[in-house]
Order: sequence, then structure tokens, then C-alpha cells
Amino acid sequence: MQALSITAFRDLAQTDAIVLDTRATEQVLSGTIKGAVVVPFSENFIADLQSAVSPQTLIVIADESNRTAVLKQLKNSGTFEVSGYLDATFQDWQNGGFETDFIIAIEPDEFAMDYQYDEFVLADLRTKEEYDQEHIEDAVNISLADLETLLAELDEEETYYLYADTADAALTAGSLFKQAEFERVRVVLASFEDIKKQNIPLFTQKKKDNKSGFSTN
Repeated sequence: MQALSITAFRDLAQTDAIVLDTRATEQVLSGTIKGAVVVPFSENFIADLQSAVSPQTLIVIADESNRTAVLKQLKNSGTFEVSGYLDATFQDWQNGGFETDFIIAIEPDEFAMDYQYDEFVLADLRTKEEYDQEHIEDAVNISLADLETLLAELDEEETYYLYADTADAALTAGSLFKQAEFERVRVVLASFEDIKKQNIPLFTQKKKDNKSGFSTN
């Protein structure tokens, strides 16, 4: 696996190679390389990556403490070709004056406040089955697995709030929006279960059945 200097990494990033940022969420929120797809390294790393992006050539940003594990899992997956990894820290990249970007994340309580008073498109990134069972009222379902292809159909002038099963999945979705040059994006940095604790109105399968005239008893 090739170690890439900052300039070599930048040159590859300007080709068809996709920048994959695998650092922890708190690190990514301090900034990432412009155009990077963010999939924080976890026990479900490969499954999360495969659900978010189609097979393609990657160049990788990873924390030195888990870089070996990240690269090994990518190699063993048999899905992605890795051209190399950044042999420097993100801070080194930033200090060099290279392009960076930020993903704006909000806590569930802030989202609950915005939900009451602000206008935006609320996107539920979970599967259709999960969405049909229960979702926040007024949310539209754009599953993470379909997001990469559906972004071209969305209006860049809209403001989007994103939530998913997990905070990491929402962050990944946010990075795909940013990669496609959507600027008005907010990631709800919490799991769906934690978001529900804010007493935000929910649409459930039970409500749907009642509206259809079926008994749920």
C-alpha cells in the first residue's frame, strides 16, 4: 500500500480517485479534505462503506493508530481498490494551505428547536422498511444506499437536515451531500433512537393503519 505525500495525495484527489476519510467523528467535525467521503472506522466499517458508495478507487485518510487495520480491511473486502494513503496528518494538510471543508452537525435538542420553527427538507437516510415502520413527521426517505445516485435529482438551493440510524451514518450522508456541492446541509449527530427522545412528532405504522381504517387491537 503506497504512502502518499501531501502533494501526491492532492494530485490523485484531482483524478477519479475518491478521498475516503476514516477518522473518528470528533476529528472529522474539526474539518476534512474538500470532497472527501466520510466513513468513520468502526466494527461495521466495510458494510457502512459498501452501503454508501459504489466500488471505485480510493485514497485514504486514517488516524495513525488504526491505519493498518483500515487498510487491511479495505484490501480484504475485495470491493475497493486503494491507490494509497495520506502519509501525514490532516493538520499537516491544513497547515499546507490545501483545500478543506466542514460538515455542520447539530445535537438532537437543537434539531428539535429547528424542527418547530425553520423551513428545510428533512431526509431520513434509513432503509425504506425502517422508514415505513416509524419516522419523523414530514421526513422524506432517501436511503443511504440510494443517496449517491439520487443526489443529482435534488435541489441544491434547498436546506437539508439529515438523520439516520446512527450518527456515523448521518455524517457519511452529510459528506456525500458536501461532495456533490450542496452547502445548506445539517447533520443531526445522534442515533434515531436518541432523536426520538426529544418528543418530536413521529409517523408510525400504527398511525398509518388507523388512518386506513384498520384496527390495531
